[in-house]
Amino acid sequence: MTTQDDYKKPKSIDEARNNYRYKGKIIVEAGGRIFTARSGEKAHSVLKRVRKQYPDQTPTVAYLPKSNEVMIPSMTKIKSTQAKAKKKDIKE
Repeated sequence: MTTQDDYKKPKSIDEARNNYRYKGKIIVEAGGRIFTARSGEKAHSVLKRVRKQYPDQTPTVAYLPKSNEVMIPSMTKIKSTQAKAKKKDIKE
């Protein structure tokens, strides 16, 4: 069952998280508005347009996974972060 809040356009990423229409999309927030994209290429063009439209603000970008998606961090990213931390500990 949909509620009246489902039809209102969200003004923040937190509001978009609760709206089923934004699941599985990349969200760009700036100037109190939400912009969406379905792919990374489209998100890049949306981000360029948002930066041009709101030059004084830093846009926030987030991916809102579908309810059946699981986000697993890349092991290479974790390993490189751990290696950097070890190098830093050795230098100190």
